[in-house]
Amino acid sequence: MLASVVGMPRSGSTFAFNVARQLLIKRGSLHQEVSADLVDALLRAPSFDNILLKSHEASETSLLLAKHGAARLICTVRPIADAVASWIETFAFDEASTVHQFSRWLELFEKLKPVSLVLPFAMIDSTPIEACSHIARHLGVVVSEDELGAIAGELDKTENKMKFDALSADDP
Repeated sequence: MLASVVGMPRSGSTFAFNVARQLLIKRGSLHQEVSADLVDALLRAPSFDNILLKSHEASETSLLLAKHGAARLICTVRPIADAVASWIETFAFDEASTVHQFSRWLELFEKLKPVSLVLPFAMIDSTPIEACSHIARHLGVVVSEDELGAIAGELDKTENKMKFDALSADDP
């Protein structure tokens, strides 16, 4: 399986990547990396059953592979104003670089829409089990309701934020 999560920045792409990773790792060997090009990743890891990428970009070859059914793309999206606000709050980028980043991504989205599972942030945020189910179906993975629930529970952002906030600077 060749798969890539190509999300709008601050739209739940890390969640979608982690769901796909958990689904695929139980179904064969998995190579994962941050990259925009599935062909390059495949050449680096040809012996793996599954290649999974995460990026906010996609190469033309990755788009062509998806168009011809040879790869699965998952595209997370969020209302632009919310994504930009989160981006600025999280990374403190200036207005010009933020506009540039999101303009480039919106151009890419026009190419992604017809060849990707488009997964809205609202679904990830409000019904994560449903989001997990959509990802599993898109990847062609047969999965039980229990497994979907376990994956969604492990990736629950409220619980993970509490764990993160409880860490101290000197924790290993």
